[in-house]
Formats: sequence, C-alpha cells, structure tokens
Amino acid sequence: MHTRATSLLKKLLESLLPENPTTATLYLLPKIHKQLENPPGRPIVSGNNSLCEPICRYVDHFLKLLVESLPSHVKDTTDILKRMDDVQLDNETLLVTCDVEALYTSIRHTDGLAATQFYLMMSDLDPELSQFLRIRRICSTDEHFEKQANDLSLRFRERGYQERDITRGYARAKDTSRGNLLTQSKRKKGNEQGTLSENT
Repeated sequence: MHTRATSLLKKLLESLLPENPTTATLYLLPKIHKQLENPPGRPIVSGNNSLCEPICRYVDHFLKLLVESLPSHVKDTTDILKRMDDVQLDNETLLVTCDVEALYTSIRHTDGLAATQFYLMMSDLDPELSQFLRIRRICSTDEHFEKQANDLSLRFRERGYQERDITRGYARAKDTSRGNLLTQSKRKKGNEQGTLSENT
C-alpha cells in the first residue's frame, strides 16, 4: 500500500514539472466597446507551457469542483435563464443587474486564501477532514467528540488511509469552533432552501 502510494505521488510530482517551460507573456486586450480612441486594456497573462501551468491546472481541477458545489454559483447566461424559467414574476418585480469593477484584482490575497481554505474544509474533497468536522459539529461536548474521533480514526486506519492525513484531519477539526460549524450549516441549509424555492 505504501509503495503504491509513493509511486502515485512520484508520478503526480513529475506531471507538475514541465520539461521545457517558457516564460509567460503579459499583453493587453483593447476594450474597444468602451471607447475607440485610446481604449483601456484588459490585462491577459498567457501561461501556456509556463512553469506554473501544470500546477495551476491541478489546483483548478479541485477548485472547480468546489465552486460548482456552492449554492451561489451561476455558470453562465444560459444557466441563469434555465433557473428563472419557472420563476413567476409579478408586475411590481424589478430585475436588477450589477457589475463589479476589477472584481478579482480587488480581492485581497489573504481574504481569498482564507475563503478557499474554509470551503475546502467544509467540502467532501478531503474525506478525512469532512468526517471529523461532521462529528465535531454533531458532538455537544469535547469528551464525546474525542470518543467519536478515536472510533473514526480506527475505521480510517482499517481502510488503509494514511496516518498523517488522519492526524491532520483530527487536529484541524479539533481546533475548529463547533459554533462556527453550526452557523455555517444553518446558512448552507438556508441557501439550499432558497435556491429550491426559486426553482419550484
């Protein structure tokens, strides 16, 4: 089991290192729809075959699964039209759209990383952590959590999970406030119910 896991990890690391990387190119895409003379530019980074391209694809694969699972996610115009297909609007309803200027570049790196880490912890992408967080939320006392966590750790070991992943999942769940988990659970259920009511 250990040899197979080591072999898979080695192949993964090799796939994240391009053989002959090139320097990424920065260029501007003119926004001629805003003004024809001296139009502002949209900065584009072409990272094809750059040093970071493989690992960016790797991270994007998992973040895409996470983003698409969020109740607030809207894929595109077709997606929102399908969602609104069965929504009944009266004459007093106003449909409003808005646009945020420089949305992604306005997000602080620390805030973006914190939000990503939080939702990764709440997702099923890390099975050990998600299960430990689940019993952390359910157990009303630390003693009960410790007992259930020990039983869960034993089941993980019997199924061949790595000891470091079990230890990490337990430690992070133990350091997480149960109150925050309960609050997040209520918000998630509220968002799901709101989405469901809009689609029915």
